[in-house]
Amino acid sequence: GNLYLICENYEGFKNLSRLISYYHLQGEPSKEVVARFSGDLLCLSRYGGYLTTLREIFGDRFFAAVRSKRDSKAAREASGQKIRVAAFPLVSFLNRSDYPAHRLLRAIDGGYLLDNLPSAKVSDEDEYLQTPQEYRQCFQDVPEAVRNSAEIVARCALQFPQRRNKLPDFVLPGDHYARLHQDALEGLQRRAPSLPGQYIARLEYELSVIRRTGFVDYFLIVGDIVRFCRQKGIAAVGRGSAAGSLVSFSLGITEVDPIAEGLYFERFLNEARSDCPDVDIDIDWRYRDDVLDYIYKKYGEEHVAMMATYTRFQPRLAIRECSKALGIPAEEVDRFIKRLPRDSLEELSLQSEAPTARINRFKVDWERFAPVLRAARRIAGLPRHLGIHSGGIVITPQPLTDYVPLERATKGIVVTQCDMYQAEKIGLVKIDILGQRGLAVIADCFAAVRKEQPSFSIPDNDQRTYDMLQAGRTIGVFQIESPGLRALLRDLHPEELNDITLALALIRPGASESGMKKIFLNRFHGKEEAEYADPSLEPILKETFGVFIYQEQVILAA
Repeated sequence: GNLYLICENYEGFKNLSRLISYYHLQGEPSKEVVARFSGDLLCLSRYGGYLTTLREIFGDRFFAAVRSKRDSKAAREASGQKIRVAAFPLVSFLNRSDYPAHRLLRAIDGGYLLDNLPSAKVSDEDEYLQTPQEYRQCFQDVPEAVRNSAEIVARCALQFPQRRNKLPDFVLPGDHYARLHQDALEGLQRRAPSLPGQYIARLEYELSVIRRTGFVDYFLIVGDIVRFCRQKGIAAVGRGSAAGSLVSFSLGITEVDPIAEGLYFERFLNEARSDCPDVDIDIDWRYRDDVLDYIYKKYGEEHVAMMATYTRFQPRLAIRECSKALGIPAEEVDRFIKRLPRDSLEELSLQSEAPTARINRFKVDWERFAPVLRAARRIAGLPRHLGIHSGGIVITPQPLTDYVPLERATKGIVVTQCDMYQAEKIGLVKIDILGQRGLAVIADCFAAVRKEQPSFSIPDNDQRTYDMLQAGRTIGVFQIESPGLRALLRDLHPEELNDITLALALIRPGASESGMKKIFLNRFHGKEEAEYADPSLEPILKETFGVFIYQEQVILAA
């Protein structure tokens, strides 16, 4: 503990990432390990017993840390050993007023009652971000420490390389683009032996964009993963905006013909956007570990990790955790939460101080829970713990620790310390490998039926299937089993595949929250006439009664 490392430059960042990863994956690093990864790092420490050793490793990049005037004795001891001191006040929370929230979070993290929280588990009350005036007063007895801190700041020139997508070279000799072009063309010919000219033109266009945006290896890697699944008899299919790509269709990544369905490649990938393409691969959940094992072995464990996700304090979780720290019994908390209105924490906290007639109708002991709501309001939205993304995996050309520190999440699985949003900013490319129970059911059903009827298949227009959909009997069917979607299916009475697509689009937050869903249903049932903001929009919006439902419609209108 109490070893502080600061990066002088990007090489220093890589060494810091390696040391952090070593600590989390292998344990406390030895002197030799620290020395191996000490390059381009500035080091500060408060521990007298290690000062000489650390000076041997870091040389003029080592300073004895002085956190406040209370460390003046330690500063004199360091000076006696001819070790430079540097002002290094710790900041554990932003403002002085955040100290109660800091204590609360430490109690929650350690499972303590707030009243019984050991002082050793809490930072000092003055460890907030102070003003320059306060810091000058704090270190007035050790002016050389302030001068050395200024030197440290001047030596820090960390700049991350210009963002570019970091993909490994696909394990393949020769020209990778030529291989992708060949695989895509052969795959398309297998899909549709007699090809209209527009298919070849579309394929060549997509391949040219993929080449210019630098995603040739990405498509080769994803195609290889799906090919492995096919070879092993593992049910796998791509979904999401990748369905708009003819290259994805040709490589067997997706099963939708984007030209026949009127889907646009630009929604998936275009040169005007800097973000990465996003392919979600659904896999029979029973074999997901086999697929991940294949990826780890092919690219090497140093180059592959699961993506982390940050679980945050949602309002009701914040209330539960604060109540526990304040000593309120769990059964009492359960009753309180069940009776809470769906107001925001801020509104509930204010109302608990002076309950209105409306809020009193909920028969809640507002006086008892007012401190809980005040506390929960402070921590809501903050990170609770590091978890594992449901499907995200990253593969990098150099060892992952060159880009991001690693640690272990639940079940000992190695994850990146950054989440998907931070990863995208530094150019890490995420591939989603999602375990899907529905695919397991489909695979088992087909295997059972085809023992008796080897050529069995269900046509797209099977009436009995649509009877079930129209009745909302879809529990257990991926994506259309929620209560809201089952009610929508009963309302829409689907008669073809496009009607199911429409239901999936209508239920999404954009259509629901904007009021478009309600307007569409009124027009669908003849309660309103279809209207168009401009006559030129009618060909684009006719099938949805003048309402923008699909992103493809927005693309066409633009």
